[in-house]
Amino acid sequence: MKLASLIPLAALCLAACSSSEPRDTEVVTHNVVTFEGTAQGKSNFSFQMANDSPLIYLSANWTPPSSIKTGQRMLISYVCSNPLASESITLKSAVNCPGGIIRQSTNPTLSDIPFSVITAWRSGSYINLRIAATLNDNPVKIALLYSPKAASSTSPKLYLNLSQEDALSPDAYRRKTYLSFQCSPLWSLPSVTSLTLITSSNNDFITFTK
Repeated sequence: MKLASLIPLAALCLAACSSSEPRDTEVVTHNVVTFEGTAQGKSNFSFQMANDSPLIYLSANWTPPSSIKTGQRMLISYVCSNPLASESITLKSAVNCPGGIIRQSTNPTLSDIPFSVITAWRSGSYINLRIAATLNDNPVKIALLYSPKAASSTSPKLYLNLSQEDALSPDAYRRKTYLSFQCSPLWSLPSVTSLTLITSSNNDFITFTK
């Protein structure tokens, strides 16, 4: 049994942000967030640092492309004065974070594409992952699957499935990426006390608890 690694991205900059170094040193923070839309010329984001911590709200002078929709999960890099506080930020980069809502499948299985979980943490009803996977340059379909019987379990099992054309072709190589999945279809059930992410064919797993 392995409990979820509690390493939200903002934690990576805490030591630098609280150090005694000169304040003109620019520290860049990274987080997986939800895009909350635009208002009064600013783009707004929200996230929970880990588990059920309070929501943090960020705003930035940034015009999103039309492909970015409200509610979309994103990986952003930014400069802030306090990574644990709601505030206006200076946005450095913002990219889509793949994932989506977990999906029911009659036969949920692990991906045939090898992957390993580098970091995993829960923020509210989201499960966030950083993985390494062997992929080529073709588009990747990503899904986090569960069985129809999952709702009757106190700790439903989730299976990460990656698929792409010509998977495991000679030009495939190891790549790293962040993923974020909305787990509310199961997480919101009163009977569910945790979620179990299966990470290998040997039934290695990570548990996310309420």
